[in-house]
Amino acid sequence: MEDMEHQAGHVFEPARCARLRSPGRRRRLPPFKILRRLAVLDYHKRRTSHGPPLSHRVALSRLLKWLREVAKKKETK
Repeated sequence: MEDMEHQAGHVFEPARCARLRSPGRRRRLPPFKILRRLAVLDYHKRRTSHGPPLSHRVALSRLLKWLREVAKKKETK
């Protein structure tokens, strides 16, 4: 599992989600907005890294897949 994520060249750590919510505004961002922003960040990271470019849609689908895996892991624990 770890190796696959490493090969893909992108790892979404939940800590980043928290950082994306700007502390200035009290209004919480709905989760999908955070996800989209993470996907966009990942997209730009891939554009600047040596990996193949990644579309926003692919980045978002990967993120959702990752979230499903995390949810599954929590259920099995």
